[in-house]
Amino acid sequence: MDRPDTSDNQTIAPNLALTKLQTEALPAATKSESKGVTDILGDAIHSALYTGIQEPISGITQIVDEFAGTKFLSKMQLISAPEQAKFGSADWHAQQVGSAVGMLLPFLLVRKGVRGVLGTTAAEEAGLLSKQAAFGMNMKEAGLTGFAYDAFLRPSQPNNGGLGQFLLDRGTQGAVGAGTFMTMTGAGLGLNRLAGASAVERSALIPILRNPVATGIISGIPAGLFSAEANSLTKTGHLASGTELGQSVYGTALIGGGFGLAHSLTAPGAEGAPSRLENLTSKIKSTFTNENPVRDGLTLASGDRIGREGATHSVAPEQFELSAKPTTFAETARRITGYESTSEPLVVSKPGAPTTFESDADFLRNGVERVDTPVRVYSVEGQGTKIIVPETYALQLDAVRQFRLGLEGTPQVGDAPLNPSYLNRALPEDFIPHLDALPNKGLMEKLYLMDTGNPMDPV
Repeated sequence: MDRPDTSDNQTIAPNLALTKLQTEALPAATKSESKGVTDILGDAIHSALYTGIQEPISGITQIVDEFAGTKFLSKMQLISAPEQAKFGSADWHAQQVGSAVGMLLPFLLVRKGVRGVLGTTAAEEAGLLSKQAAFGMNMKEAGLTGFAYDAFLRPSQPNNGGLGQFLLDRGTQGAVGAGTFMTMTGAGLGLNRLAGASAVERSALIPILRNPVATGIISGIPAGLFSAEANSLTKTGHLASGTELGQSVYGTALIGGGFGLAHSLTAPGAEGAPSRLENLTSKIKSTFTNENPVRDGLTLASGDRIGREGATHSVAPEQFELSAKPTTFAETARRITGYESTSEPLVVSKPGAPTTFESDADFLRNGVERVDTPVRVYSVEGQGTKIIVPETYALQLDAVRQFRLGLEGTPQVGDAPLNPSYLNRALPEDFIPHLDALPNKGLMEKLYLMDTGNPMDPV
C-alpha cells in the first residue's frame, strides 16, 4: 500500500490524480513554502477528505466505466486532488498525515466486511493466520483487506490496453496491497512474540512493545519498504529510489500508528468490558444528562469527580438511605422491558491451551480468545444499563424465573426444564435494586451474567 508521492522533482501525470503510486505525482503546481499553520492544517484536512472520499469513489467509478463502457469518471470528481508540496516541507508532512488519516475509515470498513465474511472461523482457528498483532489485525484479515482495498477502492493509472489490462493492473495493485499489510501484520506478530520473551519482559522496551500505536508505527517500516519496492518493480521494472523508500516508509508508519490508535480506542476491554471509546462516550453523555447528583434516594456530596482512576463519589453519610421500598420478585421482574437476541465477542479459554504460560502476554495470546456468542441483551425500565446473558445460560435462567414466580403465586408461563443446581443463581431481575442504588446510572453501560468461570482469572 503506497501513499501519495508529493515530491517536487517528478513529472506531473495528467491522470486526474487517480493513484498513489510513488512513481506518480499529484496533478498540480508546487505549493508555496510560506504557508501559515491554518493553511497547512487545511491542506491536511483536504488530503484526508480526498483520500477517504474521492479516491474510493474514483476507484469504484473506474470499475463501472471499464465493465459498462460508460464515462462517469470525469463527472465524479467531487474533491480536487491536493496540490503538490515540496518533499520534506511542513506542508508535505501535513499531507502525509492527512492522507493516512483519510485512508483509515474506508480501510476499516473494508476490514469489517472481511470479518463478516470470515465469521467466527477466524477466531477459532489455531496458528499464525488467526493470531492478532497488537494493533488488532491478523494475517488473514490483513491479506484479504489489503487486496480488497487496493483492488477495488484504489484508482489505477488509465491505460489503453482494454479490460484485460485493467484487470491485470487492479489485480497487481491488490496483490501489492495484500503483501504490504501482511508484512505489517507479520512484523506486529513478531513484536508480540518479542514482548513475551523472558529476556525483554522486564526491560524498558515492554511499554513500547505492548503499545498498539507504537507497534503499529514500527510495523509500518518494513511494510513501507515492501510497498515501495513492489510498486517500483511492477511499474518500472527496477528498484525504488531512496526518496521513494523514505516516502513509503513514512506513510505506512503513519497508517500503522493509525491502526493502533483505532484499535486501542475501539477494542473491548477485559471480560467484555466497554471499550475506551464507549467509556468516553458514556462519560460525555453522563456529563450532559446527569446534572442533578440526587439519584434514587442517594444524596451525593459536592466532591464528585472523574479522574485518571475513574469516577469517585463522596456520599454524605447522614443522607445515605434508600427511598425505594422492598418489592416482590414479580414486581421487580416487570421492570424487564424485554430483550434483544444478538451476538457478542466473549472471552473464552482456547481449546487445548497449555496450563502454564511464560507471561501475561503469552497467556492473552495463547490462553484465551474472543468468540462470537449468541446473547440476550435485557433492557430495564428506568435504567440505561444493559444486562447481557449468553443464550444457553438465559434458557436455564428462564426455568429459575418461572419457579420463583410460582413461589409467589404468579401463574407460570412456559415449560422450561428446571435444573435444581441453578436455584441459587442470580437472575437479571436480582441486580435491578443494586443498579437503582448506584449514585450515577451513567457509569455502567453493560452487566454480564456468565455461567462459567472467568477465563481471565489467571491474569
